[in-house]
Formats: sequence, structure tokens, C-alpha cells
Amino acid sequence: MIRLLGLHKSFPRQTDEQSSGHSLSVSDFEIQAGERVALVGASGSGKTTLLNLMSGLILPDQGSVEVDGVDITQLKESARDRFRARTIGYLFQTSHLLPGFSALENVELGASFAGRAVDRDRAKSLLDAVGLGHRHHHQPQQLSVGQQSRVALARALVNRPKVVLADEPTGALDPESGKAALKLLLDTAGEENITVICATHDAGVASVLDRTVRVEELQ
Repeated sequence: MIRLLGLHKSFPRQTDEQSSGHSLSVSDFEIQAGERVALVGASGSGKTTLLNLMSGLILPDQGSVEVDGVDITQLKESARDRFRARTIGYLFQTSHLLPGFSALENVELGASFAGRAVDRDRAKSLLDAVGLGHRHHHQPQQLSVGQQSRVALARALVNRPKVVLADEPTGALDPESGKAALKLLLDTAGEENITVICATHDAGVASVLDRTVRVEELQ
């Protein structure tokens, strides 16, 4: 499902006080369809960078990123955007909900960005499943940070993606809500054969996934 080969990405220093930038290298890393993988490592080790490379949000300086048989590094930006919308659900550390749109509309936008017909029943059922059945028509500013994170989870799943990339998926949630959100993600992944890659500091999250990979050991 996902293969990174000969990958290298470097970032220049940001201020004069920094003696150097940082870089991420991956020689050969593969994730099978339907596998659930935890990416762990120290802060700054490159977990988020790795997710962004897998999604095509950023491009490597060299190497290939193959997702579902497509080397996304060879696609033009507009084609990468369309491919990502159709194939990948992304859970960012912050929810990135659009203000002025209701929770339900934010979830439905996940489908419209991919050029697909909006499945309102699925959007509603996902919001219900994350405990927001009574908040369909609330806008982001009317929701707590944790509730916004749950809307973002529903949005990531609404399109029936082949891959979900999750950056600290329970980080903004209380323990009970975190367990419920993770259960929904993994149950849906199991039912729909979705590949899940989670960048996480939470040992509890890592423990329920199929395998754990330390980013430092990929380099």
C-alpha cells in the first residue's frame, strides 16, 4: 500500500542562532494494505514530516513515495491534491475545520473535495459515532477543542479512504473520548480495510496497533 524508497528530505536552518537544519532519510520502508502502524520517536525525529511526505503535502528532495501503486512524487500538485482527496484521510494535530460551516458541513466537505457525491447519511452516522449527534449544526467556534478533533476524525473517514494518516490522534482528547475515537478509527479500518499510520507519543495508542516503528531506526 505504501512504500518509501531512497527518501531524503532536508530543511534549512530557520534562524542565525541555529547551527544547522535537520533532515530525514528512509532507505526502504513498506506498509501493507490494511496494516495499522504506530510511528514513534523523540520530538523532532521527523514523525510529522514522514506523514506529510506520505500524503504528498510536501515532496522529498530525492526518492519515491508510492501510495496504492502510484508514485505521488511524479504527480503535478493539482493531481496530488486530487489523489490525496480520493485516497487519503488526514488527521492533523489541529482540526483545521472551516469556520462558518457546521460540523456536518465540515465532514461533508471531505467528500466534495474528492469530487464525489456527498453521503450525508454516512457523515451523520460518523458524527453520531464520535458522540456529536447533538452537535451536527454547531460551528467550530461553538465546539470544544476535543469536539473539533472528533469532527476532524469523522471528516477523515467520510470518504472511505484507503489510508488514514493520523498525527497524535488522541492528543486533544480526554482519556475516555480518546479511547472512543481510537476505537471508531480502528473498527472502521478493520471493516473497510483501511491502512492506518499514527504518529504518536502515547504508548497506549501504539500498543493497540499492529506494529510500532521508531522513526530514528528508518534512517
